[in-house]
Amino acid sequence: MSKVTILLEGYVRGDGETVQATVTLVQDNGHNIIVDPGMTHDPRAITDALSKHDLRPDGIDTIFITHHHPDHTRYMGLFQGARLYDYASMYASDKWLDSGDGYAITSDVKIMHTPGHTSEDATLIITNVTNIPEKSPCTVAICHLWWCEDKDDDPTAENMEQLRESRKKVIAAADYIIPGHGGMFAVKDK
Repeated sequence: MSKVTILLEGYVRGDGETVQATVTLVQDNGHNIIVDPGMTHDPRAITDALSKHDLRPDGIDTIFITHHHPDHTRYMGLFQGARLYDYASMYASDKWLDSGDGYAITSDVKIMHTPGHTSEDATLIITNVTNIPEKSPCTVAICHLWWCEDKDDDPTAENMEQLRESRKKVIAAADYIIPGHGGMFAVKDK
């Protein structure tokens, strides 16, 4: 059984010069995974949010980044002992190992390669999520295929056609989506 908790809800303000990625905590089978520990108004916002869940940075064993933009990666260094996963690899200490599409971080947490925003985008698919009261258990996808629920376009997408195809894969797999810069929303059309 897994839990998914938004620690900091992301945003894009103005013409995009003020941004914060949605920072999410995934807990599964004894693992504490932080997703997209990127730009915030203050790095203590991330550690303060973790402390509300009785965690410190050294309690995070895994980092997952949806893509390599600084607004999603800026504060990865807070979690010095954690493994890092992206769309293709796992990095731990001085090791650089292949993982990639379909790789299981745990039995309920898997990586899905979902290009579009960038060619290196990935989605974290979490199954058996039990802390969403509206539907338990359920499947949650954390990705940057949407900036937020109400924003269907992506003016910075490398390939909008690929992005739309990746969205179809995620919609087919998930009950809920946590977008790159907004709150969680339910999948309406399967």
